Amino acid sequence: MGFTIHRTGKYLSVREYAEANSMTIDGVRKAMKAKRLTGQVKINNRIYIPANAVIIDRRVKHGRYIGLRQFMREGTDIRKGEK
Repeated sequence: MGFTIHRTGKYLSVREYAEANSMTIDGVRKAMKAKRLTGQVKINNRIYIPANAVIIDRRVKHGRYIGLRQFMREGTDIRKGEK
């Protein structure tokens, strides 16, 4: 059910955070290990995460790398049609 640490806000267990964000428990743990989720606190050998914590999404979201695999494989730039 989470709890509140004085002046810092509400914290959730790993399971509660996963349920609140439609994730798996393993996905939350992997995000913490990869340092994409920060702010967790360890109390009595249990990990608690701030309720407002956001997992950092490091996926490429622009078109700069479109066709990169083909270019590396074949040497063909699909944007120019040249070698």
